[in-house]
This record gives sequence, structure tokens and C-alpha cells, in this order.
Amino acid sequence: MSSPIICDLPKGIFAHTEPFGAVRRIIARAGRGGRVVRASLKWAVLCVASLLPLASAGAADLPAPLPPSVPAQVPAMVPPPPRTFDCYAGVIGEAVVSHPSFNNVPVAGAYMEDYALGERGGGVGGCNYLFTPSYLGVEVTAVYGKASGNSNLLGFGFSFTQNVPFESAIRLRYGYMLDRQFSVFVAGGASVGYMTTKDIAGLTDDSYRWGAQIGVGIEYLVTPDWGVRTEYAYTYPGMKSVTITGLPQAQINPTEHLVRFAVVRHF
Repeated sequence: MSSPIICDLPKGIFAHTEPFGAVRRIIARAGRGGRVVRASLKWAVLCVASLLPLASAGAADLPAPLPPSVPAQVPAMVPPPPRTFDCYAGVIGEAVVSHPSFNNVPVAGAYMEDYALGERGGGVGGCNYLFTPSYLGVEVTAVYGKASGNSNLLGFGFSFTQNVPFESAIRLRYGYMLDRQFSVFVAGGASVGYMTTKDIAGLTDDSYRWGAQIGVGIEYLVTPDWGVRTEYAYTYPGMKSVTITGLPQAQINPTEHLVRFAVVRHF
């Protein structure tokens, strides 16, 4: 703090640390005579003038005003570039309704049909090329379980059993995005199944059978990375020979209707 300021006026009017208090005293004594007033005013003016440099120095000691604050700028969010390829892998389960048909059974030139049921599970994976709102990709499925039936081919208890425990397919898949989450797709390609048969005499015929598979389905993206899908597919292995006692020209075509459900992870 600065030292006290003392202003001495004639005739000892006042000596005070507040010069403006002195001015008030001068005004109070104005009635005592004009000479006192004139002398007092003279010294008051000189006292106030002497205080001006000190006032200026005090103002210089005050801190400078702060500049107006500028709000911090938040960097703009830049969306990631759109993906060109989308790959995925997941698990798949299917219910199987097989509708095997036979040629030359029970006699040459005859034709008959039967049924086989089952369920299988396995994996699915593939990659898509994206050209929004469509996509085109390649997909592979592999499932294991059963699709078995027991046919009465010749009557009189002539039993014939068949089963397709394993099946795989590689397909092209074309899809269309209805919105950001739903898409519909069609698929088609080659399939291969491992088929086992056994007739009443105990003769077996185990072999891989190539064919074709087509499907149509819908997929829903629960999150950008996880999706679920359901699909109907039809497998057509084609008519091929099969070992049946007493029927050397027998053939079988174990067609399948598949209802599938899958959970896939996109990456």
C-alpha cells in the first residue's frame, strides 16, 4: 500500500490522509470570510493537482483486462470411408425335409417317391462386394447331422434306408439392401453331399453326390457387426445309381427342402 497523503493548508485548516475530506472542511468554513475561502481553495487545488500523478500510477498498477475468451473449436467428425468389401462368418442350423425319388424301383421303368427328415448344423462364411444398395458375393456352407429315411421299396417289409449326414455348398449370393438393417438375397451354386444307403440284404452304398443348390432369404443387422438371417434352400443332387439287391438299374435322387437360420459376424 502507498504511504498516507498529507495536504497542508494555511492556518492549519487540516492535515488528513483523505484530501477530499479537506475540501469538505474548506466548504464548511466558507462562512468565516472570503479571504479564508480564497486561500483555502488555492491550496485545495494545489493538493488535488498533486494527487493526479499518484492516481495515474495507481491505475497503471491495476491488472490489464483479459481478452475475450474464444471458445475451443471441436474438430468436425469425419465419417469413415464406405467399405467396398464385407466379409462374414457364423453358425448355421437347418431343418431338412428330403423327398427322395427312385427310378427303376420296384421294377425296371417304374418310378416312386418317399420321404426323409432330419436336422443339421455347421458353419457359414463368405465375402461380398458392395455397390450400395446391392451386393454380390461368394458363400460357403458346411453342415453335419442327419437326413434319414426308411423306404418300403418292394412291399412285404423290403426295407431300404438312406441318410445324408453331411452336405456342403459353394454359392454366388446377390442381395439388395431394403434399408440400413434389412436385406433380401438369392443364392445359387454347386453342392456336394455324403450319402449312405443300406438295403434289406445288408448291402451298403456310401458315396459323395454332387448337385446344385438354390436359396432365397432375408438378413437383419442387429448391430453394424452382427446379423441374423433366415433362408429357404432347395438341393437337387440329380438321379444317380444306387445299390439295391435284385434291382441293378435302380437310381435315387435325394432332393432336399431346407429351412435355415444363421447368426453371422461381419468384419
